[in-house]
Amino acid sequence: MSMLSLAGVLLGLAGFAPASAQEDQVAFLDRERTLPAPFDFTVESPSDEAEDVDGEDSLPMMSLQDKDKDNQDKPRQHERVGFAIGPAGGFMKARGADRGTWFAGVAARFYFARFLAVEGAITFHENEYNDGDTHVTQYPVQVSLLFFPFPSWDFQPYLLGGAGWYYTRIDNSGSLQAINDETEHWFGGHLGFGAEVAASRTFSLFVDFRYIFIDPKTDIQNESGNADYWQVTFGLGFGF
Repeated sequence: MSMLSLAGVLLGLAGFAPASAQEDQVAFLDRERTLPAPFDFTVESPSDEAEDVDGEDSLPMMSLQDKDKDNQDKPRQHERVGFAIGPAGGFMKARGADRGTWFAGVAARFYFARFLAVEGAITFHENEYNDGDTHVTQYPVQVSLLFFPFPSWDFQPYLLGGAGWYYTRIDNSGSLQAINDETEHWFGGHLGFGAEVAASRTFSLFVDFRYIFIDPKTDIQNESGNADYWQVTFGLGFGF
């Protein structure tokens, strides 16, 4: 058989290949086009998810945390139970004294109810009478009941009233040196009003005005034995 005859037979066989084989070849090619590349590891960007976490979803969580922190740091007034102690001082003016004077001491407050507290304070001051010829040294010890009418306010106004014991030393000199020096123990009452502000659960500030009524046993001034005085008190409280 010649080469031309062999080529013609082969071409005839190729032209008459079964249709099923041609269809299988087309399907295989289509499938390869639709399948992903074996090394196509496309990673989705996490930016959208991160925005959800750091954006809208995080705001409520942060707000709740801030709210919880605010609740933990609420001033002590909102709780109305606790104990505080700290320095106290201020200015006072006694009736008949030559001039006003400063005083200093310490005060402690126990908040035993939502509306009420008890304060104990001891202070020290000196006064002069009779143009300096009478020198009075005094250590007042006061116990007061404080009433807070608006316990939910951050700025806490209050009313106060109580009693006190007053250790009093009277020294005379100059034109009154013939009068014996004396040590007295006086008692008296007081009324007043003030305000307290808590900067935190453990720290507060207060200021109040008090008028003290005393009936002394000894005349500390020739014209009058009245030892009443008023005072303005400032104080700090460190809570426990």
